[in-house]
Amino acid sequence: MLAAATSKTCATTLAYPHGESFIKDIRESDPHPATGGGHQNSAQREGYRALYRGLTTHLVRQIPNTAIVISTYELVVYLLNG
Repeated sequence: MLAAATSKTCATTLAYPHGESFIKDIRESDPHPATGGGHQNSAQREGYRALYRGLTTHLVRQIPNTAIVISTYELVVYLLNG
């Protein structure tokens, strides 16, 4: 479980800015994209720290979930192998 938690933390930290900032930018984008409103991404508007806003909450949700999934997988493999 420690290895799963470590790998999930590393993977989430690396992938979080791309996925979450992209989703946030879509939500906050110009409501009428055909007008070509001056849309800027989060890094340009608020600096690169804004890309990691919410990472701690995301990790608190994801790490226990990963530990449960890995534990369940290991238990099922153990039970099937007898």
